[in-house]
Amino acid sequence: MTASFNQTLVPLSVSLVGDGAGVVRTNDGEIVCPPDCSHSYPQGTSVSLSATAEASASYFEGWSGACAGSAGCSVTLDGTTSVTATLLRTRVNVSLTGAGTGRVTMMPGNLDCTASCSFPVANNANIEFTMHPEGYDRFVGWSGACSGTGDRCRVRAQRTLSISAELRHPRPPVATYAEATLVLGQPNMETAGANTGGLSASSLNGPRGCATDGTHLWVADASNSRVLQWNSEPTTNHQPADVILGQIADDVGTAHTSIAGLANPAGLSVAPDGALLVADTANSRIVRWNEPPTANGQDANAIIGNSSADTLVSGTAQNRLFRPFALTFAGARMIVADAGNNRVSIFGSTPTVTGFASAQDVLGQISFEAQTRYMYDPLNPTVPPPNAGTISDPFGVFYDSVGDRLYVADTGNHRVLVWNGIPATTRGTLTPADIILGQPNATSIEPNRGRPWSELDGTRMRSPRTALVAHGSLFVADAGNVRILVWTPPPTDAEQHPTRVLGQSSEYVKVMPSPSSRSFNPWGLCATDDFLYVIDGDQHRVLRFDLDP
Repeated sequence: MTASFNQTLVPLSVSLVGDGAGVVRTNDGEIVCPPDCSHSYPQGTSVSLSATAEASASYFEGWSGACAGSAGCSVTLDGTTSVTATLLRTRVNVSLTGAGTGRVTMMPGNLDCTASCSFPVANNANIEFTMHPEGYDRFVGWSGACSGTGDRCRVRAQRTLSISAELRHPRPPVATYAEATLVLGQPNMETAGANTGGLSASSLNGPRGCATDGTHLWVADASNSRVLQWNSEPTTNHQPADVILGQIADDVGTAHTSIAGLANPAGLSVAPDGALLVADTANSRIVRWNEPPTANGQDANAIIGNSSADTLVSGTAQNRLFRPFALTFAGARMIVADAGNNRVSIFGSTPTVTGFASAQDVLGQISFEAQTRYMYDPLNPTVPPPNAGTISDPFGVFYDSVGDRLYVADTGNHRVLVWNGIPATTRGTLTPADIILGQPNATSIEPNRGRPWSELDGTRMRSPRTALVAHGSLFVADAGNVRILVWTPPPTDAEQHPTRVLGQSSEYVKVMPSPSSRSFNPWGLCATDDFLYVIDGDQHRVLRFDLDP
């Protein structure tokens, strides 16, 4: 006798979901999905399945259906059974958070994200992200797969990574009436004499301007006809300079017209190529050192505005200067506050050799030959009145590369003129500023808008000497009101009140300065990542204020 049994077959089906690629196999090889994604087995059969992601750019996320988790899958087939494998594309998710704006770039791939983005990447790829804040906004830090506050983050791509970058708007970097934390030129905050303790590498006499490249600090010690150089940021009061320019020794303060000499230098700035350029005011020239000098009295590399180092020629011509007071750079262009000519001269490139370099454009005058001081003169109605394009005794000039604005301290007209971008001028016409700070309109030139001190506020100015944009804030040395006005962010019209005030307890107060850590008569300004340096010329010192942007 023969017995016969009919086996019951049950189906096993496999599905692949997700945007990744790969294969699911059974241990007996009956299913290799894709393309074969189902097979019928005798009821009660045990089957093992494995998922293999495509190696270059996918990964296996896990099972669902009759299996769970991300390890192996084993099923006993008691009935119809379905298993799903999730395969995902390896990718990086990037999100920008916070109130600020900016973009994150990713390499390789040169990809760019401004809000929320998802980028597919290769498995195990080394990815670099770079944060680029927009305008004056600031980067707070990374979170997720990245951490820290540096502008770059590097990760190795495995599975899906999520990265967040937080940005914020700028905040005022100083408090109103803040105290200075360091003084140069004086042994303490309470002394204020010229060359206190005698002329030395630690003393100052009527300083006017300052500059920094983030490492070195330079101060134009005008009445000593020299520039003091600290090779790193000073850390103690009265710290002596490391190098002295314009003099052969630290106890000499005589004006010179030579390749190594200076005469009442006022302004100075660092060019994009690292060169130091000094407005040698009384010599009516610009002096250039191609790199930070290393020895006292070191010869300059070039004299700009004269035919040789030993000649002194001034004038109104396109290639002449007359008592230049400050300079700044907009890329390769050099911009000079040519105070004696009541103008700002814009050079198409920064001169590198001695000679009469010609400027390309002029602000404040209708031509390079003019030297007009525009003003209201009831006794001489032929004198042209001021307007938005006229300049009188400009003591300061600064180009803000982030906001693409040119600031001119129109000192004699008690205002700051602001141009959007670097203007291209037309001969025979005055190029008007886009914004006027310190006056209610383009023709007003009275100190403090013609109002008494009792009505002082932060929209009024008296003899502003310089302007500086740093850390998303505009600083104006409002010298006649013995204060510094601070706007965060920089203002766009004349009626915006400052965010903070240094040197006074509020924008409505004027107290004459005396030697202290809060009081000064400001001339030049310069800033590093951590500090604001204020040239207190009348008290023969430099005050350093801590910044917390």
